[in-house]
Parts: sequence; C-alpha cells; structure tokens
Amino acid sequence: RPQRHGHPIRTPPCRTPPQAALADILATDIPLVIEEAPVVQEARRNHSYLDSSWLGGASMSTPSTTSGQFFGCSTGFAIGHLTTGQDGMLSAEHCGRGKPGTDWYYGHTSSTAAARSLGDFQGELDPLNVNPDAALWTGGHLDKMIPAIFTGAHNDLATGEFIRGGNYPAVGTDVCYTGSPSGNVCRNEVLFQGLLICYSIGQCYGGQSWTSQRDGVEAAGNGDSGGPVYQMVSGKAMASGVISGIVGGSSTCTGEPGTATRSCSPVALFAPVVAGIASGGSWGLSYIP
Repeated sequence: RPQRHGHPIRTPPCRTPPQAALADILATDIPLVIEEAPVVQEARRNHSYLDSSWLGGASMSTPSTTSGQFFGCSTGFAIGHLTTGQDGMLSAEHCGRGKPGTDWYYGHTSSTAAARSLGDFQGELDPLNVNPDAALWTGGHLDKMIPAIFTGAHNDLATGEFIRGGNYPAVGTDVCYTGSPSGNVCRNEVLFQGLLICYSIGQCYGGQSWTSQRDGVEAAGNGDSGGPVYQMVSGKAMASGVISGIVGGSSTCTGEPGTATRSCSPVALFAPVVAGIASGGSWGLSYIP
C-alpha cells in the first residue's frame, strides 16, 4: 500500500506583465501572488541553514517525541496571504499531522536555534474540501523563503529555478520531484489524477496524482515528503504539487542511500497545488513574473 514519507533521523549530524494576463496564460484557478526576489543564491540543501534566502526542496525538521530524534520532511513552495501579504509555506500535511503549532526548523541538526526557525505547522489548506495532503506553515523566518526551488542533485548547493507560475499537470505529461534526500528526479509520467489515497484506515487524502518514473529510477522516498513537484513549461518552472507518498518501496534510493527508515520507489504520489490553494482560498502561490 502507499507509504507516506516523513523521515525519522537518529541524532543527525550537521552535514556539510499583469497578474490577470499571467493567470489567463496559465489557464488555472491557482491564485498567484507576484513577488520580487533576489537571484537564486548558493544555499545548503541538506544542511543546517544560511542567513540568506531559503528555497523549496531543502530539508526541514522538528524534534520528535523520542529523545535524540528529529522528524524530517522537505520544504515546499513559498505562498502569501492574498489580503495581508503574510508569508507562508505550502508543504505536506502528513508531516505535521495531528500536531498543530509544532515548531519546524530549516535543515536537520540537533539544534533548535532561533536563527533556523522555519515556522509553525498550521494544518491543511482545503478550499476544495477534498482533504489534500497539503498544509500551511507560518511564522519563523519564512520571510527568507523566496519563490525558487532546488533542481540539482541532493548534495548540489547551487542549482535552482525560480517558480514562474503554477499548473495542474495533465495525464500523460511528465513532472519532476525535488525532495531533499533524493534530489531532482524528472520523467515522472502522470498516470492518474483525482485519486483518494489512504496511508492507513484513518489517514486518507483526496485529489492525489499518481506518477511512474519512465526509466524505473526511484523518484522519491522517505524524507522527500512536502518537497516541490514541478513541470517545465517553455523553459520555466511551474509549481505543480508537493510530494506526498510512494507505492511499494525498496532500499534502493536516489541521492541519500536507503536505511531502516528510508525506502524509495519509482512510483510516487503528489498533492496538486490546485487542490491546496485553489480559487476561493485565502492564500496564493508566490512566483517570479
């Protein structure tokens, strides 16, 4: 059955044009927030933090209830409140499920230094009432998060793309996954849309998309949850969704190797951005025009 991918880690070491016109072009109901930002800077994808800009597809963590452990996922997309302009982040709901108000930190270390504060888990964003695996983080230093994502290998410190808009990938098209431990994996064909996926009897998510990597490469695994799913359209990165889970799984992984708590699969699931922040909601996707 499908697996969610929060990544428990034992005492992890510190490792080194107008808005309306654009919306018409995208032909989508995703509300957008236009935001100017600096160029993509070199940053630490799987490390602790920097004082410069933060990107989607980096590691994020929260202390677990087990002493000496952190629970890890991946940062998603920068979003903004359509009325107040408040900064936020869209990532996977199951990462913080059942723990509203939980503090999260940028990176994986045993430190909870204030400078690493990513923000607090606020719960799902569900304007379409389909209960997608998509949720909101606010507070912390989310003002550092820019509309950009990592698109290199899991240990690539510099390769990234600005988010230039949002879309809802059609069946038969390909998307890329870019979670923190796996890195960037493309050629994931969208096979099904609008699925109800249950990770357990009491944990089901609607509106999910199902993909399969065309070359049989492991597309995602534990720790990638919440990371960006995107599609390149005319050379521009469009936000498509956040990584939700995998189907099956083995210890063979792209990027960081498989462990007792990390398995990976070529078949993966994502929560579409359109299901998380569709028209009628209070939050919009931040992007660079």
